[in-house]
Amino acid sequence: MPPGVAQEITRSADNGQPQGGIEIPGGHQGGPKPLSRGLNLTVVLLVTLAIVQPLAVAAYLILKSSSQSHSSQEIVLGKFRFTAPPDDPGKLRACEFHIALVLAREWRAWAEGKIRQEPGRFRQAVEEVLREARSSDFADPSFRTLRRVLRERLNDLLGVAAVTEVFITEWLPQWAKAETSPGMTAEGLPQAFPPVPEVNL
Repeated sequence: MPPGVAQEITRSADNGQPQGGIEIPGGHQGGPKPLSRGLNLTVVLLVTLAIVQPLAVAAYLILKSSSQSHSSQEIVLGKFRFTAPPDDPGKLRACEFHIALVLAREWRAWAEGKIRQEPGRFRQAVEEVLREARSSDFADPSFRTLRRVLRERLNDLLGVAAVTEVFITEWLPQWAKAETSPGMTAEGLPQAFPPVPEVNL
């Protein structure tokens, strides 16, 4: 065989017989090497993941935040007033406050529609609870018992457990005039700080 010329021996896939062919040194090679092609695909895959993964995570966090914000939106039911009955021995004589509701996400659209269509029925349900209440129901700063009773009454009216939480906000009490509650001014408003005694130097 002449120097500089190599004969390539290959075997066919069907009979395994050798096939002759002449390979010219320095000539065109058929396609990139398999190792280089695999390396290129790996680099492309890693770059794609580096770009797509942060975008997917950001989209998930945005959707999750939007869902939580939507599910935690409150519906303001209105302003209400409680008046203690004459035989109530408590110091609280009356109070005004606002009531807001948090609805379960799966019932929110339906329950909100019912409340907006018939607001008088839901206000009446709250007023019935307040007529049965006593000043002692407002002794707990978190109004835990009163809120639970209100939630149960409203869910009974809806027919499903759509109300998950009841909030009492902007509470303005009116105390008995004969005796002012500790920490309250004569006008019934809470003091920001206790009075500072005068010191004569």
